[in-house]
Amino acid sequence: MKDIEQTVLALCQEILNLESVSLQDDFFDIGGDSLSAIKLLSRTDALYGEDALTADALFEDGRLGAVAEFITQNQTATA
Repeated sequence: MKDIEQTVLALCQEILNLESVSLQDDFFDIGGDSLSAIKLLSRTDALYGEDALTADALFEDGRLGAVAEFITQNQTATA
């Protein structure tokens, strides 16, 4: 999970052009919008497979820790 957490943090820093983010930060509270959400979904699909992160999950709980947890659970379920 730590690798996925670090990847989610790095992706969000890059997509939102921020110097630092934490697992407690909410994607939308730190500057995320629908366009940046699509970028994040696309990047996680490319890295972890289709629907590794769903739009529903991101909008339901946008905390970066929750995003990483969702991806981790999807990875475990498909393994």
